[in-house]
Amino acid sequence: MSTLSSQVIRDLTSIVGEDNVVTSGEETKIYSRDALLRFRPFTLPSRGRSIVVVKPYSAEEVEEIVKLANTHRVPIVPYGGGTGLMGGAASLTNSIVINLSRMNKILEINVRDRTVTAEAGITLGELDAALREKGLMLGHDPWSRPRATLGGSISTNGMGYTAAGYGSIRRQVLGLEVVLPTGAKIETRPAEDSSTGPSLTQLFIGAEGTLGIITKATLRVFPQPERQKLLGYEFETFADGFNAIMKMYESRAVPTVVDYGEEGDGPVDPMGSYPANLFLMVEGFSEYVEAVAERVSRICEQFGGRRKDDSWAVEYWETRHEPMYRYERIIREDTFPEWLGEVLLDFIHIYLPASRVLAYREKSAPILAKRGIKILDRSIWKQPELFSMVMVKLPEPSFAEAAREMLEAFDELMALCHNMGGSMEYCHGVGVRLSKYMEREHGIDGLEALRQIKRALDPNNIMNPGKLSLS
Repeated sequence: MSTLSSQVIRDLTSIVGEDNVVTSGEETKIYSRDALLRFRPFTLPSRGRSIVVVKPYSAEEVEEIVKLANTHRVPIVPYGGGTGLMGGAASLTNSIVINLSRMNKILEINVRDRTVTAEAGITLGELDAALREKGLMLGHDPWSRPRATLGGSISTNGMGYTAAGYGSIRRQVLGLEVVLPTGAKIETRPAEDSSTGPSLTQLFIGAEGTLGIITKATLRVFPQPERQKLLGYEFETFADGFNAIMKMYESRAVPTVVDYGEEGDGPVDPMGSYPANLFLMVEGFSEYVEAVAERVSRICEQFGGRRKDDSWAVEYWETRHEPMYRYERIIREDTFPEWLGEVLLDFIHIYLPASRVLAYREKSAPILAKRGIKILDRSIWKQPELFSMVMVKLPEPSFAEAAREMLEAFDELMALCHNMGGSMEYCHGVGVRLSKYMEREHGIDGLEALRQIKRALDPNNIMNPGKLSLS
């Protein structure tokens, strides 16, 4: 359909009320995109989109909206906090955007079971604050925690700072309530271990709303630690610190937070080697913290690490969510820091066998250098297999030419990752940014199997179409 009909809008109003349907103005502009912003070389498709934002209060209202959309063949885009970096919550065509922010209730905190059940629209920050009043906490702590929602985090299988200790959010989800693309609602049993056939719960984690809308989740949560210790070390080379992290994992002395980065004072030559900083946080009962902190300190020193002043580690930890507020100002105000107006910026977050990470770092450098692309950061997050790079390029001789070279380099880096036995993303999902690599990631037959699941659950292809290369 060319536009969203007045009848569809009237029907939506009858479901959620006039105050919870937005058809024009700045709010529709904001909710038509996520945090895949225009300083990245990738550009979202633009088709003269007509967006209506709907704010349901309950799963029952979501069911009615989805049934209406199915009847009229109108695409639906589920929307959480808008913090996704891959275009997974962007509207690619005329769409009903279901903003779940009103569905933000905590339904149960069970201290003895160490579980929480909450609606999908609650922010991670709100949920963690409520848990802490009961002596509990979330195991998921991404940079976007103040704004990211529970449903959005699950839909992208997000990973946070504390993933070394608690894993990605996939490992913390026990059960889900999901509205399917037909409007039917299912609820999976909140069981941590269950040998009852393929897991319906896992099917929807990381699916980015293409198979259904998560409306409620039950999570494993954790007692607040008795003690917490922050440590910082500097290494002469990336390899030195990487080998220290490898030794920690070999020794099973794994901190709750492992964040390691090689960076210069601004953009640097990818062919060079620069000092690297390692942030570690160990938490738990006092004896455990003391033992693990002592062991990892000895390991760092064994590989030439120099202990940084404690204030460095404290500042790192206390400001870990600051990137969210910077991104929020950019998204809401559509204004950019001066330095972002002068460069193109992109990043990769890949999984590689640990034995191949240093080789990948070496082989990726000439791919970037021959195109004049510089490095802001090369890093390890959570465990030695998870490697990341942040890349920048001046828009010369033109923005279009620089973007073309950035995209060419990105293609080569993804091919290198796959050829070395890796996976193309460990943190942010696929959205539209990485959709073109899904066939290489899963193979022709593997991707077709995913598409068959999509067709079976969503025969009219209304649920977040155009994402993950599933439609």
